[in-house]
Amino acid sequence: MTQPYGRSYRRGKIWWISYYVDGIQQRESAHTKDRHEAEILLAKRKLQPVEPDARKVASLRDALKSHYLLQDKSPWGPLLMDAHLQPNFGKLHASDVDKTVLTTYVLKRKKQGRSHSTINKEISILRRTFSLAELKFPAFPKLPENPPREGFFTEEEFRAVLEHLPTHIHPIALLGYWTGCRLGELLSLRWKQVDLKARTIRLRASETKSGYGRVIPIASEALSALERLERKGEWVFTYRGKPICGIRAGWTAACRKAGVDRLFHDLRRTAVRKPVRAGVPAGASGCSGKSGDGNFRAQDPFRI
Repeated sequence: MTQPYGRSYRRGKIWWISYYVDGIQQRESAHTKDRHEAEILLAKRKLQPVEPDARKVASLRDALKSHYLLQDKSPWGPLLMDAHLQPNFGKLHASDVDKTVLTTYVLKRKKQGRSHSTINKEISILRRTFSLAELKFPAFPKLPENPPREGFFTEEEFRAVLEHLPTHIHPIALLGYWTGCRLGELLSLRWKQVDLKARTIRLRASETKSGYGRVIPIASEALSALERLERKGEWVFTYRGKPICGIRAGWTAACRKAGVDRLFHDLRRTAVRKPVRAGVPAGASGCSGKSGDGNFRAQDPFRI
C-alpha cells in the first residue's frame, strides 16, 4: 500500500498533520504545541505501513447506508449515525475507537438522560459499521437493561395521550394501538406493504423482529388515518418530506400532558389483549410475533 506523505500545520495553538494514503487525505491532531513533535509524528506516519483501520469513522457511513439499502430496510441506522455517532466519532480513526472512547460516549449519553436500551442500540450501530468495513471493534459490554414492562393502556388513557400528540404522530399511534405493530415496524413501513382496499399490512420476515412474516388486518379507525395521509414518496410516515425516524420527544410530551406514564410499546401489549377480550382467537389479530407465514384471512377483529 502506498506510504503516506504530507505536511504539518497549526490550528490555534495545536499542531496537526495532514497526509495522503492512496490519494485519500488523512488529518489528525498531533496533540502538541510544538511543531517539532508534530513533524516527528508525521515522520512516523511516513515510516509506518498504513492499515485499513487508519480510515476515519466518518468514511465508513457510506457502507452502512448501502447495507440498509441492499437489505431494503428503514434508513434508521444511518440517520442515527448522522445524529449521534458522527459528531462524537466521525473525526476519529477507526483504530482510535477503544474502550476508553466508548466509555466516554456512554457516560455522556447517560448524562443526557438516554436509557441503557437506547445507548446499547447506538453502540450496536457503530459496531455494525465496523463489521461492514471488516474492521475489528473493541469488546465492549452491553449496559444492563430494565426488565420488560407490563404496562397496558385503558381506552381513556390512550385517547388522552392521542389528544396531545403532534398531528404527524397521530396515525402512528393509531396503527400501534389497533395492530400491535412495533414502533420500528411502523416507521419502516412503505406504501407498497399497505393494501387499503384489502385493509391489510404485509410484513415480510426480514422486516420483523421475530423473523416471521405477518399479514395484519387494519381496523376501521386506523384505516381512516391511513387514508387521510398524503402519499409523498415510498414511506408511509413522513414529516416535512422525510421519513420519521423517532417520536420520543412528541410521545413523552403528550404522555406528560395527559398525566399518563406509558411507553409506545405498551400499545403492543394493549393490542394483544383487546382481541382476546373480544373473543377473537389468539394470533388472528396479527400481533403475535410467531404467526407462521401470516396467511390468515384479513378481517377487522377490533371492530367491537
